[in-house]
Amino acid sequence: MEEDVGEKALHMLNRSIKIYLLVTVAVGSLQIAVDMIVVTDGSRILGLGDLGVHGIDIPIGKLDIYVADVGMNPERVLPVMLNVGTNNQKLLEDCLYFGLRQPRLEGDDYLAIVDEFMEAIHTCWPEAII
Repeated sequence: MEEDVGEKALHMLNRSIKIYLLVTVAVGSLQIAVDMIVVTDGSRILGLGDLGVHGIDIPIGKLDIYVADVGMNPERVLPVMLNVGTNNQKLLEDCLYFGLRQPRLEGDDYLAIVDEFMEAIHTCWPEAII
């Protein structure tokens, strides 16, 4: 049986090379300048569905457009993936998937993470476009 477009896209994303780091940093210690941030949780990616952490390519691509078309400084943009789990069973069962291996956070727990993230971003870069 043929793979659908979403499945093919997911396999292509899996072939790209990226480095993912888990970093905990005191908000006040960040010394980088950021003008624009594009954030995703990978849940509903362009009709492809839940890609989990593989959805990071979308913020990267959107920022590439701003750099190329608008002239944003590429050293001052920040793609962000909120790794809050996935409801994609294939990813949860994939031994090569390196995202959080649990069902996606929802409801108040999810909103608390997003609120904390937004507060931290505003504290670090109050002028950044998100």
